Amino acid sequence: MIKTLLHRQPTSRIRLVMNMVKSEAQAITVAEKIIQVTRSFVGKEIRVLGYIPRDEHVQQAVMHKQPLMLHYPACPAARQLKLIARRLLRILEPPASASTARRAQRPRNIFSRFIAIFKPTGST
Repeated sequence: MIKTLLHRQPTSRIRLVMNMVKSEAQAITVAEKIIQVTRSFVGKEIRVLGYIPRDEHVQQAVMHKQPLMLHYPACPAARQLKLIARRLLRILEPPASASTARRAQRPRNIFSRFIAIFKPTGST
């Protein structure tokens, strides 16, 4: 999939999120393998954005038909998702030199800010 994406959009900046891992150590091991294979066979560098641990709370939230972040906001998977969202915001937000008016309009909640990044211009 990485090779196809880079073939179609060679300037893409790919970030990995390791999902359902047993530990941070497992996430690092798997990510290092993917990074090495991508570097060797595609000639591109990719970076790790984070990992989401295997967490029974995810299944519980699904069974209750509730968003994980609302039903179990402090569970391990939710904490890692928040960390990944913060990292994405740092990557995607406009630089500090952006106009003051634009910064003033920026939503304060981390998830509202994340969603606003992907909202088409002119949408409310």
